[in-house]
Amino acid sequence: MKVYIVDQSNNSVQPIQEVSFASQGLREVSNLEQWARAADSFFERKIYWIGCQHSATDSERSDLVGIDQDTDLILVEFKRGTVEIDALTQAFRYLPEYSSKDRDSLARLRLDSQQGFTKEENEGINLESIRTKMDAHVGGADEINTAQVLILMRRRFYSTNIVGLSVFK
Repeated sequence: MKVYIVDQSNNSVQPIQEVSFASQGLREVSNLEQWARAADSFFERKIYWIGCQHSATDSERSDLVGIDQDTDLILVEFKRGTVEIDALTQAFRYLPEYSSKDRDSLARLRLDSQQGFTKEENEGINLESIRTKMDAHVGGADEINTAQVLILMRRRFYSTNIVGLSVFK
């Protein structure tokens, strides 16, 4: 997919040259994770991030886990290479693990996931501060994690079997 920039001064569009992360001295997944966590919103959702490179199962790690302002659990997976149906099934395997977690389990997950966050993000962190931030983020809602949202990110999707992704509630 080509991306263009609009030049309003001469009423034209110019294609933006595609470059790789490596050519710019960046690391694809880790830089994307940092940018997502630092953004005010992610796909129009304000998210309190609670897990980064968290062990969702004994053999696999999820990239980012958070709670949005509507109390939904957000699972973000960044994929390299060709994304086929197996990438979807891998991500969907994580959802049952996270769907059963309550407020306290999610707070413990954030406390246990400090290695994936920066020193600044971890400063002064404890269970009480995490619970307070989470409660403020969801506006004191009684229940959280009643729905899970999977966001699968990749530059290109090649499989004809992947038609689209939806939010399931």
